Amino acid sequence: MPKTIKQYKKKLKNTGKSLLRNSTLTRQLRSPETAGTYLKNNDVPALTAQEKAEIDSFWAEYGVKILNYDYYRMFYHVTGKHDPRFIPDSIAHRVLLPYYNDAEKMRAYVDKNMFQRLLPDMPFPKMFGQCMNGHFFGPDGRYVTDELTDEYVNLVYDAFMEAESGKSNHTAENAGETASAATDGTNNAAENAAAHALIIKQSQRSFCGKGVSLCKVESPADLKKAIEENNSGNFLIQAAIRQHAFFRQFNESSVNIMRITSWRHGGDVEIFCPCIRYGIEGSHTDVAFVDGEEIVQVVGIGADGVIYEGGVTMSGKPLAPVIPDKQVPNWDKVVETVRRNHLQLPYFDLVGWDFTLDEAGNVVCIEYNLLHPGTIIYQFAHGPLAGEHTEEFLSFLKDPANREKYLPAAARL
Repeated sequence: MPKTIKQYKKKLKNTGKSLLRNSTLTRQLRSPETAGTYLKNNDVPALTAQEKAEIDSFWAEYGVKILNYDYYRMFYHVTGKHDPRFIPDSIAHRVLLPYYNDAEKMRAYVDKNMFQRLLPDMPFPKMFGQCMNGHFFGPDGRYVTDELTDEYVNLVYDAFMEAESGKSNHTAENAGETASAATDGTNNAAENAAAHALIIKQSQRSFCGKGVSLCKVESPADLKKAIEENNSGNFLIQAAIRQHAFFRQFNESSVNIMRITSWRHGGDVEIFCPCIRYGIEGSHTDVAFVDGEEIVQVVGIGADGVIYEGGVTMSGKPLAPVIPDKQVPNWDKVVETVRRNHLQLPYFDLVGWDFTLDEAGNVVCIEYNLLHPGTIIYQFAHGPLAGEHTEEFLSFLKDPANREKYLPAAARL
């Protein structure tokens, strides 16, 4: 029992938050929105009594009562795989993530301005400047000013032009290689878009390509105008990526990425559902919005780094991109980079990483995702999220104390 009025009020407040969370989760488990929308838009057969029994039996091992089978109807219909190990999105993000990722530490770690500081060995895009809480920092990460002065703009612009000069020299030294890459059935539209261009990205609460601007910069005045137009008080200025020819196969205009979900348990890091995620024509990011609709396209990647034949959209529609080169270059290096760096994030066991390769084949990490790394479309492309690791991945729910803490009463057996 709380010993003081203050402690009693605090307990009431926390109990209210717990009840609110449980109420929200119960509602999502009973009426999953994404699966419900899919079922409305597609002719999907009901599950058989045997299929429901298999799902119930699987989750009973973890003390979970399935309140709605819509996710399974959707997964089975899109993939053709009837597997009770599929993990509904509501369970993934409202039960598993709160267990595996420390919400109290989340806010600082998801600030994109902090990525390089937290993971100094990770190959992020070159940084030219930052603004954090209205404070401006230079190319070296050191504080400069609280005002957008001409001196600051010139500092950032000079760093940008020095990097551009280095790219030009590299291109000249490798002219033969660049020319061959430009004649492999693609054009160099994306390369031209990246010339004298940089990215200004909102560092907080930006997702799915939102808050990301590709800015052409030919002078300090251009740079100052771009900063003023994208100044949210929390943003970063970094190099635009000239991506590898392998990724240009999927779409020329966008920077296409590898989404890799990693799970750390002890000193081991497992890779879940790796995919190529690519944009649509005219978009400069891998996720686009058309008339308010989120457009996401993925193709799965096998453990050997070879992409699958077909892909899928977020709405569950099949894709058949024509991709001549199916082996992801430097795949082993990408996986090693994920595993090494995940071990440096001690408060987070489940991470969604976005990687690409630059034109020279160097590994580049665009960002990592802790709050909502996504599960639905990647299971569309691969099958169950944790695959052969599912039993171990869910094992914490065998503990009654964990079930009581992370599951609402309505979903507990």
